[in-house]
Amino acid sequence: MRRLLYLLLSACLLPSGHLFSQLIPGQQTTPLPYFESNTDGYIVLRDGSRLEGNISIKNYEKEGGISLTERSGTKFKVDVRSATSWGLTMTTPQCVSPLSWFEWSNQKRRDNKEAERGFVTLTNGEVKDGKIQIEGTSSDEDMPGASGFFALEKLTFVDKSGAKTVYKKEQIKEYGRILPWALAPSTAYTFLVGEVMGKRRTKFQPGFVITNDGKKMEGNMQLIVKNTMNADPDKRKTVSDLVDEIRFQRSGKDEKIDMDDVFAYGITGLTINMLTNNLDKSYSAEEMNFHPGSVTTKDGKKLEGYVAYFPDPGNYYGVYVASKFDEPVTILNMKEIDKVVQDIALIEAFDPGGAAASGVKTGGATNSAINGYVVGLDGIKYEGTVTLTGDKGFWCAGVDFTDKDNQASKFGGANKQIAYCVIGDNLYVQHESVFMKAEKMGAPLAIYNNPYPDNESQLSKALLSISETPAFQNLVSSVSMDMALRSGMNLSDAYNTGKGSGKRAAEILKSKLANKKGGDPYRAKKGTDYFIIDTRTGEKAKANNDNWELLLQGCKSYHSMDKQQQKQLLNSGDEKILEYINAAYGKK
Repeated sequence: MRRLLYLLLSACLLPSGHLFSQLIPGQQTTPLPYFESNTDGYIVLRDGSRLEGNISIKNYEKEGGISLTERSGTKFKVDVRSATSWGLTMTTPQCVSPLSWFEWSNQKRRDNKEAERGFVTLTNGEVKDGKIQIEGTSSDEDMPGASGFFALEKLTFVDKSGAKTVYKKEQIKEYGRILPWALAPSTAYTFLVGEVMGKRRTKFQPGFVITNDGKKMEGNMQLIVKNTMNADPDKRKTVSDLVDEIRFQRSGKDEKIDMDDVFAYGITGLTINMLTNNLDKSYSAEEMNFHPGSVTTKDGKKLEGYVAYFPDPGNYYGVYVASKFDEPVTILNMKEIDKVVQDIALIEAFDPGGAAASGVKTGGATNSAINGYVVGLDGIKYEGTVTLTGDKGFWCAGVDFTDKDNQASKFGGANKQIAYCVIGDNLYVQHESVFMKAEKMGAPLAIYNNPYPDNESQLSKALLSISETPAFQNLVSSVSMDMALRSGMNLSDAYNTGKGSGKRAAEILKSKLANKKGGDPYRAKKGTDYFIIDTRTGEKAKANNDNWELLLQGCKSYHSMDKQQQKQLLNSGDEKILEYINAAYGKK
């Protein structure tokens, strides 16, 4: 179980755009701990086939994959990278807030210290907003990222009167922790130097708190972070900017505000300039940035000026609106709002190449010379005019692109990356800084030449391998020392001569023998050396037996072959395997 979890996490944490020689594991839809007591599950293969039956991951290390036996008795063994998704067929509760938002009293059993503000959605559709206390199991929480694997067993809901209701996992659709709406970014507060009794504090600033019952308190406000909620599980020390306490100074009194009673808090007199660091700060989601617009409330009031949405993970809490950049903003909750209008027409919808920064921009009429499209790392397709630059036949140095609205961008070299582009009947895959022409087109898979194939001889590879061993480096160092002493050097000089000479020799040998990457691509001297790309997902993987077999396991028809037939197909060559997989994947 531990190894499975590690493999899944390490693969999922790889950043997009750096997936060379890496196939992405299928999405896991059920937390791991549930597999210990449930076996009714499913696997969806890459060709779209859904397998259902008795599922097991307990022997993952031994078997090298997930085992599933259909109700007909047919058995399958599938690597997680051969699937698009897998899990149990049971409905499992989903936690829609980060687990780091809960304050845990037990890390293994996973129960929070006390009921905290949150909500629960029952399977019958009823939504309850109050306080929740949860209990369940977590696997291998000492491993990086493993805190995300949590299996809820029961949830105790506490309503406003203090009455408790206990729900079992079968009754729950989703649940989550509700944190107060922070109406000012953390950068608007000034943290005091140092940490006292495990707490970090801001200086007192004029601010306000809105409680859950709608009351507003104003005065000098201080935020306190106790570091009990950890937003970065990879760090040993809990470091977080999540606020645990708010203190108020008003009417000569110093009072503590319970965070579970706080609906929202912010700084008095907050302006657009304060929120955006004088318009220097912006968000990738354009709705979160200020644009000309208006907000109409449910009671008929209309506020005009500059409008920005304020998000909660996956949702929107409400909006900011102000008539000028240096005037205090009005903050409205979504429950109060009837209509929001934002004019973002002047914001370019497509700019992955940094065109605005480089000044490469045209305007006016729409582009009528469309001959292809580009696909970004996010999988979004943009039609327009594609022009190759530095075309060398099987590769090119870059791509000039003009979209339908005449917005121009450049790709290749040091520019921002895309996944691939298509011009006419040809597909060019961006591999590092260059574009490689697909040698065999297909849907969804295509193959292209490795831009930097390993053309070294077996002897060179062996020497390179030997040069990196400690034994070789120690031998060179000792020989250098011995030669220095024989030549009459004093002990100090001899020591400096011998010290590190083994590593230096290894580096010299490596620079002479090792395959040089970067620069102009070149072809393999013998045979073929391909990469595979899945044009649906942007995955890029080396065309070798291991990766081909993983992709073949994603075809249900491959599992119906006997061992000899599978072996023959695997040895039929890259193009034949590609044809088989594309035919299987295309049947969906």
